[in-house]
Amino acid sequence: MIISVTSKIDDVLKGLSELEKDAVPNAAQQALNRAGRTVQSRTVKELATEMALRKQSDIRALITITKAAKGSLSVKVTVMDKALGVEASKKLLVKQNFKGKGSSKRRVFKVNYKGEVIDQAFRVQNLGGMSGKGIFTPLPDQPRYKTGNRQISRVFSFTTVQELIHAKLDEMQEKIGTERFEVEFDTALANALRRLRL
Repeated sequence: MIISVTSKIDDVLKGLSELEKDAVPNAAQQALNRAGRTVQSRTVKELATEMALRKQSDIRALITITKAAKGSLSVKVTVMDKALGVEASKKLLVKQNFKGKGSSKRRVFKVNYKGEVIDQAFRVQNLGGMSGKGIFTPLPDQPRYKTGNRQISRVFSFTTVQELIHAKLDEMQEKIGTERFEVEFDTALANALRRLRL
């Protein structure tokens, strides 16, 4: 998603002196970056609620901003090409029981996501040589997880997460992006012109 403001600026420049025109790019840059941050934060907040996420930071990490600069008066909000693990959702329930006694005692996990049991899934807190933690299942035809065994697969949810984020960004851009820029731009430009005229 890109917010660009060339036409808005062209209209404003028509009524300004040469000295005042120098203040316009700075005001536009400042306003664009504020508008971009607003779109990002609103998108994160609404998606976190709609997707029942435990933490907003889980989705915030997937949405980045390329800030506007004087030579490039547009701000770009980008979605990273990643999914989320099921453990990010409040709709995940994990129950742990123990079966057997003595040396044969073992943990048994029942992982329920959105009301359905994920077959053979288990929670991993420490993956040793592997990075991260989450909900995993054995790969097909592989034994259950053992310490150091890499033949497991993390369980991802929100397979349409990219579509959800892009759709929400487009919605936020249409709903508040341009309007927010105009408010921020008018404020920033008025402040800059006021300083010039003092």
